[in-house]
Amino acid sequence: MDNISRKAVDSFRGKIVRKDLTALMKRGANVPTYVLEYLLGMYCATDDEQAIATGVQKIQKILSENYVHPEESEKIKSLIREKGEYTIIDKISAVLDEYNDCYSASFTNLNIGAFVLPNEYAVNYTKILMGGIWCMVRIAYQYPEGTSERTNKSKRSRKNPFDSPFKIVSLKPIQMPNLDLDEIKDARNNFSKDEWISLLLRSAGYEPNELTRKQRLHYLLRFVPFIQKNYNIVELGPRG
Repeated sequence: MDNISRKAVDSFRGKIVRKDLTALMKRGANVPTYVLEYLLGMYCATDDEQAIATGVQKIQKILSENYVHPEESEKIKSLIREKGEYTIIDKISAVLDEYNDCYSASFTNLNIGAFVLPNEYAVNYTKILMGGIWCMVRIAYQYPEGTSERTNKSKRSRKNPFDSPFKIVSLKPIQMPNLDLDEIKDARNNFSKDEWISLLLRSAGYEPNELTRKQRLHYLLRFVPFIQKNYNIVELGPRG
């Protein structure tokens, strides 16, 4: 790990990922890449090979026990019920239910129907309301006692999210729920201009040490359409 990589690890704790580890783990895990990269950022953001090996084992354990595959939905629901609480990894989305004055949420893979999302998560992580984000969620099972079967059927038919026995205990986003530009600007002060250019290029998969300065600036130009509105770029090359 060179000086730029060490600075990146120190400046962006939990956000630096080794792409070779992502590719290695992707072969044996049918999970979204950003879920893998979030876990790698948590447990493998180091140059200590022993710590990386330990982190990889922990990630494999987390994925095997907590990631929800659609075909295992009923198994996970049973675990939540029997244990009282259980942590899962799944994509959660929500909408404002104006008739019940709450945020009604659902998972992509875990089939538990609509349930109430606590207000603070909808307010703090607005992308949940814009198609959903992947999260680590601690869920509790609290079935109301002393309720007649007839009343239960009536409630279920209305699909009131307050009637769900599944309740969120805690929620932690895996994808970035919001973009904190101030955090990035503050970390930028730790790098020189050339170091920052090298870091940007590496983040896109280019190795700056193999490029001339002109080539670095050429590849850097490809970033401009992502940050500047109404800017178009066309690259010409040989056929194919």
